[in-house]
Amino acid sequence: MPNDHSRVRALRKLEELIGVEEAHAIMESVPPFDWHQLATKADLAAATGNLATKDELRVLAAELRTEIGGLRTELHQSLAAQTKWFVTTNAAMVGLALAAAKLMF
Repeated sequence: MPNDHSRVRALRKLEELIGVEEAHAIMESVPPFDWHQLATKADLAAATGNLATKDELRVLAAELRTEIGGLRTELHQSLAAQTKWFVTTNAAMVGLALAAAKLMF
């Protein structure tokens, strides 16, 4: 793997052999990393093949909003039913307690 020191040495050697301008032109075309680290079009296609598009994300967001709306409705209905049951049960318990107290006293 090339490092800055080896690139400078190569540049100096090229300057001696072919001239400063040509050496700099060549070094500018050589990336400062290994060639195997470059991504090909096939690499990019494989990496991005599983990514969703903006339209797909919009559809998913709309579906999610719809599902959340349904869950909110279901939660509201469940809480309303629980509250009705709780109030009714407590009213019945108070009635029973009053009836029991009336019988005892």
